[in-house]
Order: sequence, then structure tokens, then C-alpha cells
Amino acid sequence: MKRWQDWVNAVLGVALIASPWILGFAQARGVAAWGAWILGGLIVIVALASQLIPTAWGEAFMLLFGICSIVSPWVLGYSAESRPTSSAVILGVLVAAASLWATFTDAAVRHWMEAHRHRPAQ
Repeated sequence: MKRWQDWVNAVLGVALIASPWILGFAQARGVAAWGAWILGGLIVIVALASQLIPTAWGEAFMLLFGICSIVSPWVLGYSAESRPTSSAVILGVLVAAASLWATFTDAAVRHWMEAHRHRPAQ
């Protein structure tokens, strides 16, 4: 079953790719711009692949990419630059949230969670 969250993540990936141009930090072609382009591209690729083959792995990768985007300003050393930092954190949070939403509303995941829920001894 195709999930709308994958389309949302594809759009967020495109927004991450476009953010260096929109927010004016592309001309430096620094680590902030390259980080946005690479992570945004990965998000778009996995989101579109998840439309073809919906799996929990796709959502796991989306969550990972969202977290990578959130921490990238500090890991890559551009946290002092407010525009790329805000963009990376906000879009990363949205990607992670959409992937978690897709995961926890998936019928197969809910069935697995129900089957593995700890039940008190009787």
C-alpha cells in the first residue's frame, strides 16, 4: 500500500535540495550546501523507491536521513550559520516525523507490535 508520507518526504527532500539556493548559501558551495544536496537527494530517492516497494526499511532509512539532517550542522561544523542550520533541522524533523507516522500507522507494523506486546502473567 502506498503511503502519503512517502510523497511528503519526497517533497521535503526536494525542499532540502533547493534550500541552498532559496536561502542563499549555495554560492559558497560549502559543506552546508553539499550536505543539503546529498541528504535531500537520498531522501527523494528512498521516498520514491518506497512508493514502488513499501517496506519498513524505507521508513527506517527515512528516519535515519531525518536524524542525519537534524545533527548535520553540528557534525559538519556549520551550526553558526543560522539559515542552513534552521533549514537542516526543520526539514530533518519533518522527514523523521513523517517516517515515524508512516511506520506506526502501517497495518503490518501495528500487527507485529500487537503480537509482541508484553502481556502480564496470569
